[in-house]
Amino acid sequence: MSEENQIEIPLSKQKLYLMLLGSIIFVIIGTWLVVNPPKSNHQIFGNPMIIFISGISAIVFLGILRLYF
Repeated sequence: MSEENQIEIPLSKQKLYLMLLGSIIFVIIGTWLVVNPPKSNHQIFGNPMIIFISGISAIVFLGILRLYF
């Protein structure tokens, strides 16, 4: 494909800022889940290991997404 036929799609800064804000919020929530997990009697959602893994996953995945910017 030649350069004169190349289609360029501009980035939406508003969407990028919203994605950055969302990733920061989820990293904060993930940190909260790791540091001070909520107490629950639910069989799945009250399991400390699932809460810990969810928190670490949020921190790692969305932290990487934040670095994308």
